[in-house]
Amino acid sequence: VRIHDGLPNTIQLADSATESTLLATCAGVDVIIHLAAVVHVIGRSDEALRHAYQSTNVDFPVRLALAAHS
Repeated sequence: VRIHDGLPNTIQLADSATESTLLATCAGVDVIIHLAAVVHVIGRSDEALRHAYQSTNVDFPVRLALAAHS
């Protein structure tokens, strides 16, 4: 977890953040905006890209939402 240098009250989390980190980060937070995304790459469809898409676009936002709801 690190605070983004350019914007006030902004926290950047890695997809690999632990559940305890997510819970601690979400404590006392009123709004969460998830802006990260993996998009398609024309002509490329391999397992690494599918994993990155699933992790960034599905798994992490669900984990973040569950932590925020706790």
